[in-house]
Amino acid sequence: QQEEGVWVYPNPCRDKLHIRTTSGFAEKGMRTIIYDISGRLLKEQQHAEGKAETNTCAIDVSDMSAGIYHMQIQSPKGQISRKIVIDR
Repeated sequence: QQEEGVWVYPNPCRDKLHIRTTSGFAEKGMRTIIYDISGRLLKEQQHAEGKAETNTCAIDVSDMSAGIYHMQIQSPKGQISRKIVIDR
């Protein structure tokens, strides 16, 4: 999935969820937050600012149960929400 220069893959995923950003979305750093479907915070991670035109980071989801989750990707450039699926 791509929206405003942000790709989240693979989706569904098993162990690692990758986020790739372009167009300066994460040039000052970004934060990812994962919630379960009831809105409970499960995982929060701060990512360092990107030095290159394309910035990629990974989130370890191997400790999470199979299911559907809501993820927010936040940076000074804005916020993007995604539905992610973890498949075992």
